[in-house]
Amino acid sequence: MAAACVEALKRWESGAFVDGMARGQPADPMRWMTVLTVAAWVVGTEAGFARGLAVALLAVSVAVLWLVPRGWAVALGVVLGALAAGAVRGGTEPWWTALPSPQALRVDGRVLRGCDAHGDFVRCVVATDTMGTVSLRAPRGRCEAAPGDRVTAIVSARPVVPWRNPPLEDPSMQSLRRGVAWRLETAQCVVVGRDAGALDVVRRAARRARRSVDAALRSSLSEAGAARAAALLFGDERGLDDATLEAFRETGLAHLLAVSGAHVAVVLRGLGAAVSWLARRSRWIVARGLAWRAARVVPLPLAAFFVLMTGESPASVRALLSGVAVALLSLWGRRARALDVLAVTVLAMVLVEPALTHDLGLQLSAVATAALVARAEAGPPPPGEGLARRTLEWAVEALRATVRVGLAVTPLLALRFGRAPALATLANLLAAPLAEVVALPLSLATAVASMLSPTLAAPVGWVTERALALLFALAARAQGVPWASAVWPTPTAGQAAVATAALVALWVVGWRARAALGVAALLAIGAMELRLRDVHSAHGALRVTALDVGQGDAIVLDLPDGRTLLVDGGGALHGEADPGATVVLPWLRATRRTELAVVALSHPHPDHGGGLAAVLEGVAVGEFWETGQGEALAMGGFYGAAIAAAARRGVVRRGASALCGVHRLGAVTVTVLAPCPLNPEVAPNDASLVLRLEHGRASVLLPGDLEAAGERALLARLSPVTVLKVGHHGSRTSSTEAFLSALRPRVALVSSGHPSPFNHPHAVVVDRFARRGIPLLRTDRQGMVAVTLRADGDID
Repeated sequence: MAAACVEALKRWESGAFVDGMARGQPADPMRWMTVLTVAAWVVGTEAGFARGLAVALLAVSVAVLWLVPRGWAVALGVVLGALAAGAVRGGTEPWWTALPSPQALRVDGRVLRGCDAHGDFVRCVVATDTMGTVSLRAPRGRCEAAPGDRVTAIVSARPVVPWRNPPLEDPSMQSLRRGVAWRLETAQCVVVGRDAGALDVVRRAARRARRSVDAALRSSLSEAGAARAAALLFGDERGLDDATLEAFRETGLAHLLAVSGAHVAVVLRGLGAAVSWLARRSRWIVARGLAWRAARVVPLPLAAFFVLMTGESPASVRALLSGVAVALLSLWGRRARALDVLAVTVLAMVLVEPALTHDLGLQLSAVATAALVARAEAGPPPPGEGLARRTLEWAVEALRATVRVGLAVTPLLALRFGRAPALATLANLLAAPLAEVVALPLSLATAVASMLSPTLAAPVGWVTERALALLFALAARAQGVPWASAVWPTPTAGQAAVATAALVALWVVGWRARAALGVAALLAIGAMELRLRDVHSAHGALRVTALDVGQGDAIVLDLPDGRTLLVDGGGALHGEADPGATVVLPWLRATRRTELAVVALSHPHPDHGGGLAAVLEGVAVGEFWETGQGEALAMGGFYGAAIAAAARRGVVRRGASALCGVHRLGAVTVTVLAPCPLNPEVAPNDASLVLRLEHGRASVLLPGDLEAAGERALLARLSPVTVLKVGHHGSRTSSTEAFLSALRPRVALVSSGHPSPFNHPHAVVVDRFARRGIPLLRTDRQGMVAVTLRADGDID
């Protein structure tokens, strides 16, 4: 392989590399070497090697390259070097062990890319003098800063702390990979100066141009039309309602409202055609053979300016770099092979910014492009004769390309969202040409015409308005079709990678190889599936899992007979994302728990029940257990949403009066100890649903948020337990000495935020457990924690 790679380099220099492809010879090994290098880099960034080991591996790679100048050693050295370099450059996940409570402080820094509006707020990425790169949020209109501005503000600071629930990954991890470890809130920021470099100056100009285009669209189109045009041109979804956005997501058309490689390709093609037409009008340019060169080079800076106007998404940057590579190769007299250009541009981007290996937009862009061009490079069919035949072949090939792309990106969509649009192929076949060939150029033409002449813009705007209306009506109609969006079992990262690679490669190899490749991919995915189910199976034991949902509780109980119970579902206290929708439900799906025998709400507080509505809507649930206090107090909000969801799904609802006592669930005995009976006048914490589960000689106690008074009321009914879920997240008002003396747990679990706004678990409580020699497993330090209890009393 390596010898062939060395030979390939020589052939590249001589031009034979390109000539071979032109004659239809087999793909050059250099391509596979590029792919292997990219793969080694990605594996290195994820492997989590010790820094010393990574450096040693890099030294070995350099030694191999220097001392063994053979073909195979060159390949081995390159791959090892990429692996080690990825490990060295890969970000280490920061974790907070002694973080002070959030407090007000003054920060000064330099705005990197300007401030972008998100609803009623703006967010700025700021390089501060004391806290590194941070995300700064302010009310809209109270922080009007441009790239390169120096700002100062009084802020409250919170660290970016991802929830850790394997095999899920919290999206906030991407923020940490990009070096943004703090989120700051301010009422107002003040611009105190400017420290703008050359790129900042261009970015400021791009933002001014963007505002001019927005104003031009508003002057020529209706309010709805201008919002649609801005979404299509710049990925700006602020003017669209939630129903419209959901329609595009469910039908697989969301990529049309995000600036992608297709947008940049349209701009490059359009500008290239315009420049070529203008250049051919000049005899001097034509005589010197400069027309085609101008068509390759002149559009590049204009396309780069467009990328800056749209926010510099990784997908658009990749497309721009691909355009640059193609232009350079053309000027050099070489044929640009699409897969090679794709591999090199992606590799260059992740070398500069390793966090991009996890960027969904770049992943989808790269996979979709690979699926599109792989078949073309394998050899297009000979064109047919006659206009009708060529038109039919074009339509068939367009359908095939849409199918290829739709299938190739499905594993990534399922990995990220747990669902994939079932109508994506058909919807894209109709909508993609309408958007990219008609609506997108018309929207740009409307903006240009409006800035030149309102009279000229009127007819163009009329046509644009109708094209946009047709596109958005298509998305709405497609959403109404049954099964427009299909729920998939969330694949593991490995399964998604294997499936994506196989679906792209299927269009390159022959029919026999396709069968072998398909079988190999299915076997690999099946083996990973068996491994996943084995890891998350209780294996005839009772498993207690405390999910990391921040400041809240979400306890999963796996019974020996395969049934699953969920006690509480977390909740957002300060406007964060709903843990039920972002953690609990995705984790249940990712670990193949598609049905819950019981969902229980310990008490009607938002940090325990805020996420239950999403769970009740998202998985099959047998029974919903709760104290009934929320109904007695006529509570709405999250409690009303959970009750309504249970009613819609036909879930049997049982209150404290029906639950108190003993329930047999296979080999496990569940005893409801409190509140028996319910007293609605008691504070919700001390009226918590208290559950004791027994499996042989092992037992678990889940006391909800019981405080000292509730614990005292239960003392006479308590007996020693194997595992205790610490009450009220480790508050100093709970876990009294008498309570712990009655229970004598061998292990304790505590679920709390990090940093906890209430300083949970309190140092006094932590000391109580330490003095008794009871191990304390903490979600704030360890992320998700799990304990397996066997019938003989052993615990793992």
